[in-house]
Amino acid sequence: IARLLRRSGRFFPETLVRGMELEYRQSLSFLPGVLKGLTVHANYSRTYAEVIYPSLAPHRIAGGLSYSIGRVGIYTNMNWSADTPRSTNGNNYTRHRLDADMGGAYRISSRASFFFTAKNILNTPQIQMTNRIAGPAMATLEEVWGTEWVFGFKGSF
Repeated sequence: IARLLRRSGRFFPETLVRGMELEYRQSLSFLPGVLKGLTVHANYSRTYAEVIYPSLAPHRIAGGLSYSIGRVGIYTNMNWSADTPRSTNGNNYTRHRLDADMGGAYRISSRASFFFTAKNILNTPQIQMTNRIAGPAMATLEEVWGTEWVFGFKGSF
């Protein structure tokens, strides 16, 4: 899969971006009893461009587990991204990162449910790195956002 990106400005020339994604999802309905509500999934993405492109993660891996029984559903996901450039010269990048999300829902009826999500439940920091001429790369910024919780009501009318 290839896509031509067009951005305005002299720092972002027309760039060809290529990528692929592999995904696997399996419902474990063959398991006995209450375990038949389990589903597992895994995903791998590979993206690259002709030039260094800021915020374009070259590799991403995700996986998770969900469970559904009756009116209740819950899930958890793990997400990993490789070192990701933050500038076109390749000197600044966001360090690889592993985080986890979770969520769930309670179905009130076929048209309404309550839900919740929690992002970054491991409270993983985002670390900005800079390559140095002599010596290893150096951390220049560490951002810690905490866990983001969202609670809500979803309805179809």
